[in-house]
Amino acid sequence: ARRREAQQAAAVERLLTQQAAAREAEVAAARRREAELGVAKQREAEQAAAREAEQAAAAAREAAAAQVALLEEIHRLRGEVAQVTASGARSGFMQRMQVQQLQQELG
Repeated sequence: ARRREAQQAAAVERLLTQQAAAREAEVAAARRREAELGVAKQREAEQAAAREAEQAAAAAREAAAAQVALLEEIHRLRGEVAQVTASGARSGFMQRMQVQQLQQELG
């Protein structure tokens, strides 16, 4: 389970790295276009690209946080299942012991 969580965390990290590289490529392409448009338009485009990059980074952070929350919930539920399973096993053992004790008392 921990290995799977580590693998998923690594996948999220790779995704974030890929998204960052894509954003950088988009910003670089936007800057090349801006040089053709002139200084005033270039500033406007840079600001828009920065806002878009900030929005994309925020969306990536939200997605990563959601995945982490999901992994934590999976881990919590697995713990609950293990507790219920262990509790059921103890309960079954206690019932068998009580039956044995009654059988011994009866005969």
